[in-house]
Amino acid sequence: MPKGCFDPMNSAVSEILAKYGLAEKKISAVADARDQNGIWRVMFSHDVGDPVTLMDIGHAIQLSNELNDAGDLQLAVRILAAAHAARRHAMLPKK
Repeated sequence: MPKGCFDPMNSAVSEILAKYGLAEKKISAVADARDQNGIWRVMFSHDVGDPVTLMDIGHAIQLSNELNDAGDLQLAVRILAAAHAARRHAMLPKK
């Protein structure tokens, strides 16, 4: 697509990310992580120096499904993989 043309898929993805509080933030990494209370979440890393964003596993799965429907399969798969990893860790017995 030529530079400057409107791409509805990118617009849809931007709207979805904004809906989940990730608007205007470049996502550099997605991983499973514990929050300060020891609860497993999905962590979104942004630019160096920016705070990370933590998301509930269920919301992350919803986000993944919406991104998949909007055509951003790569990001959807990364988020879903992190959500499944977080869910697996959360189900392990606590030591």
